[in-house]
Amino acid sequence: MKITNVILAFCLSSCVYHTENIYEEQPDASEDVMSRVTERGSAKSVVLTRGNYNPVSLGNQTWEPAFTYTVQFSTIPNGGPVPKAQGPTETFAIIKWTIAGNDIQRIVSVGNGVSVVGVGEGVTIQVYDATTLLPGPDPFPQYTVTATVSPGFRGASGNPPTYFPALADPNTGIAASGNILPATQISIPIPQNAGIISVQVLAGPQVLTFPLTVAQLRVDLTDARIYNPLEYTGFIPIDPSAFFIVIENVDVKSGFYSMCYGVDG
Repeated sequence: MKITNVILAFCLSSCVYHTENIYEEQPDASEDVMSRVTERGSAKSVVLTRGNYNPVSLGNQTWEPAFTYTVQFSTIPNGGPVPKAQGPTETFAIIKWTIAGNDIQRIVSVGNGVSVVGVGEGVTIQVYDATTLLPGPDPFPQYTVTATVSPGFRGASGNPPTYFPALADPNTGIAASGNILPATQISIPIPQNAGIISVQVLAGPQVLTFPLTVAQLRVDLTDARIYNPLEYTGFIPIDPSAFFIVIENVDVKSGFYSMCYGVDG
């Protein structure tokens, strides 16, 4: 399945914090680099369509010298809310911080108020829609994603930026929550090159006799970590050698799980 990639560019016309000329130098119009900014804020909005997988490229932002910046996101439906009979909107952002031509990448689920901090001489942001459309009308398929970039750190929070797996996401291809049959297991690949450092797995109340078991597996399918999610309900650090999260239902009845990844930033 193709995935919509929309690169959010932060250009002169979108800089909302200053009215003066903020450029140290005027880039050539043919360059893909839209701006060269020093400790300035900028913003850009794009419109995505639920279930539309056509890529759009809009450039990137650079500045000198390297500094700590925070990217913030919002998503606003255009025209009206998603109907209850339709699948919920699922949006992801790929953030690439660049220093000396080297990229450090983060992938996060996008929602209103999500923020990620990083250090770089530049940043490129891609957003993509991973909504699973259901049969039936979708009267308001478009929505607006806005990203702002400003110097400084994100506000203090007890939770990290998060990455919720999605069925239409090629990095996982499985939903962040669902039922799990007795004596079965679900294997979820840990997205690579995404800055993922922890995982939270919650077990539903249907599991009464025996708990679900959560294991972090290496490529050779040996356990890096294994624990009971009823006892450990917070974010658990991911072993650097782990490539899969395996959730196993050892009960004689169906259970329910929900999970998300914690992302550095």
